[in-house]
This record gives sequence, structure tokens and C-alpha cells, in this order.
Amino acid sequence: MNAITNRRRAGWNLVGGALLAIVVAAAVLFPGITPWATPAGATPPPAAAQAQACGVHYYALDTGKESKNAFGPSVPARAEATIKTQLHERRLCGTDKLGDPTLTAAHYAGWSATGSTKTKIGFAGIDAFASKLVADFPLWQSTVTEMESLESASAFSLVSVPAGSPSLYMVPSAKGVTVRQGFTVGNGTAVMFTHGSAVVKLRLDCGFQNVRASFPGVPSVPPGSPELPKKPVIHKVIIHKVVIHKNVCPPNQPFGTWPVCKDAPSNDPAPQGNAPVGGGTNVDPGPGTYVPPSLMVQPPAAPRVNPAPPVVQAPPVGSTPDPAPAPAPEPAAPAPSAPATGTSCAPGILVC
Repeated sequence: MNAITNRRRAGWNLVGGALLAIVVAAAVLFPGITPWATPAGATPPPAAAQAQACGVHYYALDTGKESKNAFGPSVPARAEATIKTQLHERRLCGTDKLGDPTLTAAHYAGWSATGSTKTKIGFAGIDAFASKLVADFPLWQSTVTEMESLESASAFSLVSVPAGSPSLYMVPSAKGVTVRQGFTVGNGTAVMFTHGSAVVKLRLDCGFQNVRASFPGVPSVPPGSPELPKKPVIHKVIIHKVVIHKNVCPPNQPFGTWPVCKDAPSNDPAPQGNAPVGGGTNVDPGPGTYVPPSLMVQPPAAPRVNPAPPVVQAPPVGSTPDPAPAPAPEPAAPAPSAPATGTSCAPGILVC
């Protein structure tokens, strides 16, 4: 039985080999007869293009993502070589022969924003550029090669990305996916390529999602988020220390001499109409205008000359002196101890 089976198997192998030879010959003699053969009259594509042709796959439509609008599943790798391998695998075709043209276009727009690319692609033109990549595989290849050359010449590092950072995201559309601008939904880690002054960040947790300090269509903070706390204003109060020296009037009473210190004359209530009884100006200031002593006219410096003595006037002519003699003086009263003899006076009268 084994011998018969072996002979039958050998016969079938001969028949299969003959049929394969016939099919190959037909494909050579009659182009286009097989589904994978080059159509008649068409130029065969380069061997490199045939070997690297990719099917289109949008990783944003996969499941198991951080959020529904993520670029793709999270990238758990943290080693540089592994991250770059997965980055190439998703942009172009790798082991699965699938590539994401929208992911490639978004990354190229990020490098283009730094002024590092040959072609200028804005963030608003990502979808249109992705359609060009699908229609032109050599352009797709050269685009990935250009970015990988920039990344190979860049410094590689991993940085933290806080929630609410400006970013791109993808939503399903009739042609696959479309790219929009928004914010990250959580904290994460990004790979950062630094090429001179150019910096490109791709967030690993969201499938190589573009993150930047700002995007043209994104405000500085997410809509509805509370305002950032403002830095408190600290008012400085300068306290001047007053030092009172012994036998010296304090600064608030600079007038006078220790220990009698006085404040400024402007604080006197009299000029302000608040003087008590006895203060202020007189009710009748008197005639004339007040002249300060400094403006008074002083006497001359010559020695003082006394005036001449008065002249005694002679009696007028024709006057006659009084001929009556002066009256005789009255006799003095006798002393009380020696009353007149023989004379009787009334009581209390000494001389009668």
C-alpha cells in the first residue's frame, strides 16, 4: 500500500510541475493573462516598488486605544531602536505590508512646521497630502525616507506631556480618517527629536500623536478649563525705623530746642481759624501797616547832638510887680503841755 501511494504521489507531482510550467510560459508569451502579471502594453514598475508596495491601514480605526480619537494603539516601547522600528512599521510597510498615509502626512507636517522639509505642508493640508501619498507610492517612500534622515541626525529623548497639551487627533471619515487639532486627554510620554533649533514631539501613548506648544487652530488652553492661577502680587511695605537720640528733638517735632520741642508752625491752629480764646489775631489790629523790623528805617550812625537849653523869657514891658507885702506867717500854736494861763477854753480846744 505504501508503494502504491508513493507512486501515485510522484505522478501527481509530475502533473503539477507540468501545469506550472505551462502557466509560466503563458504569462511570458501573453502579458496580462494572469491577475498579478503586468498588463499588456504597460511598463513594469521598478523592482523596489514591487517589493515595497504597501496596503493602506489607518491605525486610528483600531481598537484598544487610549482614547477613541487617538492616532493608534499605545507604543509601550521606551528604547530608541524599538521606537524607531515601530515608527517605520506604522508609517510605511513593514512585516505586515501595511502603512498609514495619514500618520505619515501628519508627521511630515510637524517637520515642515520647523522649516526642515523639502516640501511645505501645513497642518490644515494633512488630509490632502495623505491622499497624494496613497496615489503616489514613490512619493510616500521618499517622504518617509526624508523624515527618517532628519530623525537619524537628531538628538533622541523622551519627555513628559501633561494632559491638556495642544495636539492633533483623528476622526473617521468617508475616505478613512481626517486630522483635527485639539488637546491631549491625559498625561503621557513623547519621543522628542531635536535637530538644531527644530523640535518634533510624537506622543507614544496615543500612537505617535503630534504634540506641540501650539497649533494654528488651537487656543492656548482647552475650552472650558479653569484659568491658570495668577501669580499673587506681593506689596512691599518699607518701615523706616525712627531712632531718637538723647537731647535731640524727634523728627516729628523739629522746631525748638531740647527739651522744649515743637512741631511746624503750619500746624498752629490760629491761622486755620481753630485758635482757642486768646489765640489768633487781634480784633482791632490798629492803624498802619505792619513793617517788619528788618525793613524799619534806622537812625544815622552820627553821634547824637543834644538840643539847646530853653531861653528864660524876661517879663513883658509895662508889667508892674505886686506892691503888697507877703502876709506874715501865722503864730505857731502852743504845745499842748503848756496851755495859756488864766484862759479857760472849751473842752477839746487847746487855744482860744
